[in-house]
Amino acid sequence: MHPTNLYRRLPNQLQPLAERLWAALPAATTGADIREQFVAEMFPDRTTYEAYTAEFDEVVAPILADAEAEYERRVGDTRLAAMGTATARDVYALVRHERPETVVETGVCNGASTLAMLAALDANDAGHCHSIDYPLRADEDLDAFHEVTSAGTGAATIPPDADPGWLIPEDLRSRWSLTLGKSQEELPGVLTGVGAVDLFVHDSEHATPTMHCEMDLAYHHLAADGLLLVDDIDWTDAFETFVDVRDPAHHGRMSPTVGYIRP
Repeated sequence: MHPTNLYRRLPNQLQPLAERLWAALPAATTGADIREQFVAEMFPDRTTYEAYTAEFDEVVAPILADAEAEYERRVGDTRLAAMGTATARDVYALVRHERPETVVETGVCNGASTLAMLAALDANDAGHCHSIDYPLRADEDLDAFHEVTSAGTGAATIPPDADPGWLIPEDLRSRWSLTLGKSQEELPGVLTGVGAVDLFVHDSEHATPTMHCEMDLAYHHLAADGLLLVDDIDWTDAFETFVDVRDPAHHGRMSPTVGYIRP
């Protein structure tokens, strides 16, 4: 459970004690510490990880930089993706190393993380990414969108005249299938159709019911050595609750906001 939510559930008379105990704890683990632990757990050595991230910087980063400039020109905003470049780089390295045959992703938006995975699949010369997206365009009514999706105000948008994943180059699209619709409605059919899932990535709306729904469905379809990634785990306590209930063999964090689970 997220510490803030746990604190709020304490009786009022216990909250001052909790505050003193929290203040006495060692300094929080930094993002760099979390990444180092992730690299140590997921890759045979740092040299292997750095070789993959160098590929990302050469192949993917320039596409993202051009897309960010185009996005700012068309939308007037620089927030191209909720998942930052550093996380996209780690996703690329992970896909290169894990070599998944079947990837399922919820939440495409402009396509930054999708691009990272497709570029890695292309470098592996194997695998296919099945994505689901319920797009929000920059000229749409945010309040109406939130009523339909329960998404928070952090929802990313695509240009008014664009489709989800518009920044993905044509030569990478042969390994990509896109389904439009809400993940709660579309994900069961997609999972049934693809069979065992080697990598599942949640990056759609981060409302607790949606996160629980997606994680539960995906967990049952993961291959024996499959991997489940969950973005923005700091928005709710859904990830921590899922880990507590399911007690998977392995779980941890790729970054302060991205968690991973192995069954």
